[in-house]
Amino acid sequence: MESRSNRKPVRQGKHITRACVGCRQRKTKCDGARPQCANCGLHGQECLMPQEVDKRTVPSRERYARLEQYIQSLESALVSNSIELPQQPDPYPTPRSTSMPQNRFERASTSIEGEVYSPAAAQIDYSAGLDSLSDRFGSLQLAEDGQMRFFGATSNLHILHVGMFPLNDSKIRSVYGKENDILQRAGLSAHIPEGLEDHLLQLYFCWENPNIPVVDQDVFYAERAKYRATGRPTDQYSETLANAMCAVGAALTRRHSHGLPEPLSELFSRRAQALLDVEMDAPALCTVQSLVILSGVEAFLTRDARGWLYSGMAMRLATDLGLHLKAASYQKDAQLRKLVFWGAYIHDRMWSFYVGRPESLDEKHISIDALCRSDVAQEDTCWQPYIDDATQSNSGALLGLLGDVAEHTAMLCRKMSHIRQVLYHTPHPDRAEIRSLHTAAGKLRVNLVSWAQALPVNLSLQEAETRSQRPPHVLQFHMLYYAILVVIDRPFTHGRSESLPGLTRADVEESHRACTDAAVAIVDLLQEYRQLYGLRQMNIHTVHLIFTAALVHIHNVYFAPGEPTRMAARRHLQICCQALSEVGPGYKNALRALEIVTSIKSEFESLPDRRTRQGSHRPASKRVRLSPSNTSPDAQFPGPPTLDGLDMLQECLDMSPSSTLIGSNPLFAEPWGWISPSEPYMTR
Repeated sequence: MESRSNRKPVRQGKHITRACVGCRQRKTKCDGARPQCANCGLHGQECLMPQEVDKRTVPSRERYARLEQYIQSLESALVSNSIELPQQPDPYPTPRSTSMPQNRFERASTSIEGEVYSPAAAQIDYSAGLDSLSDRFGSLQLAEDGQMRFFGATSNLHILHVGMFPLNDSKIRSVYGKENDILQRAGLSAHIPEGLEDHLLQLYFCWENPNIPVVDQDVFYAERAKYRATGRPTDQYSETLANAMCAVGAALTRRHSHGLPEPLSELFSRRAQALLDVEMDAPALCTVQSLVILSGVEAFLTRDARGWLYSGMAMRLATDLGLHLKAASYQKDAQLRKLVFWGAYIHDRMWSFYVGRPESLDEKHISIDALCRSDVAQEDTCWQPYIDDATQSNSGALLGLLGDVAEHTAMLCRKMSHIRQVLYHTPHPDRAEIRSLHTAAGKLRVNLVSWAQALPVNLSLQEAETRSQRPPHVLQFHMLYYAILVVIDRPFTHGRSESLPGLTRADVEESHRACTDAAVAIVDLLQEYRQLYGLRQMNIHTVHLIFTAALVHIHNVYFAPGEPTRMAARRHLQICCQALSEVGPGYKNALRALEIVTSIKSEFESLPDRRTRQGSHRPASKRVRLSPSNTSPDAQFPGPPTLDGLDMLQECLDMSPSSTLIGSNPLFAEPWGWISPSEPYMTR
């Protein structure tokens, strides 16, 4: 132990910060000596200390109140986000051991304030701070709007965020309780009957949500009732979300509401956008749902730029809320967060497929568990079609399969993303790259077919004779599967021999056959869907699947080798065009797809090297109706299609009830008749 003589004496201060009464009056420094300071002794005065409260050392009551309010707000924010409060310190801590330390690194030292600490403890604290500074991942932090948000390591905010009470005022607006004022300023304050809203919401849950499960039906209705009863904000419901869902339902209904502007889908879309502008100041879980749904609304209104942006915003906000991360065990809404993320993920991948652009979030950044059937609360419920007609109650209920469809749709979208990255990343491949891409396409096709063969029995691709009636979301899931098969082989089909120098004729024929078979399968599913449920009620993304099949068939009409293939392609193309025209009243992008198909047909018709063998088979009339007189097995069909200009579109839209192509269910009445797909001329 060091000798007492070697220690440096502690320097005493000459003056104190609080002077006596006499020194204050003389405005001189006081040394604070007791019972009399030096100055008072020099002047022969009594030395008295002031008795009033020193406001420099005792906080005011207002400051105490603000501190208490701050602590209570922090605790409320932690509780609302299902985070455990920190443990209270033990009022009776265990006394330290009085034994002498064994080495000099464990000796205690005394700070200027008199606090006792050890160098070992200081080293531990230093290491913890260093770990957070050198962290490479990030963490969830409480943001200014009271939401838990994810900040990556490079943001520097992952270490410690300022929380809900920063020094600067961010002027964050809230949409809750102010919906009427916001809509009134936007000129959209028309009263929405409760019955109409419930009807549109039911249409959304019946036809749209099963394939893109971004909203939990039970949670939605429970939170809506709670919010409208109490007015208490919740991150699981907002009027923005309700209006976005109604916009989709309005596209699926034929019902008109007197006193509301038409079209209803546009009205609800504008209402949702007006509320969304304010809600984005403090976005929550329901904001992700609203953006996903509004993105689809903008798609069927053919405002692709805004729809693409909304889809990207949904994924950006999902990562902002940390939905892409593996949920902690203490989060009571972990299942809902998981469902919302994978719903946004499916929608983002479908948008990428729809516009042919890169995805918003790379797979390597996703650490949350894969979606499984148990994550969908309505998995065990039955599904029953819901339409405008009162006769929907007479139809039988089917096994819902909502969880199975959601789980395998997410898996299929992951495969679709990988396929796009492998096959569509090189704009101008050379001979060797074409050969390599074709080989990769073959492997991807085999892998996808093997995956489909291992699907659960309820989702299996069985023949019509051996399966029971399937709900519409299962049929749409199968359409998506076949559409992905189309895009695998479409770059290597007929008509591109000059631009595919690395492939043999057998390679091209293999790809053409696989692509055509997949497109025909989509038409078969389309006929089954129309016969059972009608095409007026479909998921938004199904339009693109029909469009994808139509392009293959119009390609085969003009370029496929063999007369039977071209004739079958013509019939399949007519079915696709007729389906798009029926979907068109609800989804405007279907009419746009039909217009594009017609334009492509006109372009092919004007090619200078049109097939010369058409001349010997060309009918006397430009238009050839498929009337009942030529539907027998022995009926002779004309040669390759020779319809000019818009004639094919007129063929689809101007058919009489006896000459239409797709079967119907009397439950889903349409303006024109449909014949059964089992007629002889409907065979491949």
